[in-house]
This record gives sequence, structure tokens and C-alpha cells, in this order.
Amino acid sequence: MFEILATAKARKASDLHLSAGSPPLIRVNGELMQMMEFPVPTPEEVKSMFMQITTTEGMEKYQREHELGLQIYLAGWHQFTLQCGPGARATEPVDLYFGPGDIDNR
Repeated sequence: MFEILATAKARKASDLHLSAGSPPLIRVNGELMQMMEFPVPTPEEVKSMFMQITTTEGMEKYQREHELGLQIYLAGWHQFTLQCGPGARATEPVDLYFGPGDIDNR
């Protein structure tokens, strides 16, 4: 997970999309690009990534509402906006989105 974030930051991505069953995507200069050097994550891997970066309260809210938007701070990474939701017919988080401008490229 942190390697994907580091690569997105190095490429000056404005946002990062992680979805189970699809290659990670980054947006650079308005264009979505696949990160083919990373394996396609499984639903279990996306859930694990979500568990690594959310709070207990965030997980509880996700379990109640099946979606979550929050600001998180990762040491050395500054602040991110995280949006997550289930895929079609799923109740576990399988889509993670780090919003525009939130990957600190200053």
C-alpha cells in the first residue's frame, strides 16, 4: 500500500484509485493511468489496505453505512482524503479513492 502511495507521489499524481479486480489507477495532468507494475488487488487485499489506514470509528461507520469519507494523516505523508465504498453487491470495502490534490506533491 505505501509503495503504491510513494509511486503515486513520485509521479505527481493528483489522485489514486484502488479497486479490487482492477490495476491501481493514478491521475496525472488530468489523465488516468494504470500502474501495471503493481498486481491487481483482490477484495481481501483492498480490505486489508483499508484496515491499515482507517480508525476504529471509521471501520464502525463503514460497517453501518457501507461507505466512508474521511481525512487521514499518515506520518510523513501529510493529509489524504479517503473515500471508500463497496463494489457491486459487496458489503466489504473494495474501492479506495485518495482524492484530488490530497497526495502531497509540494
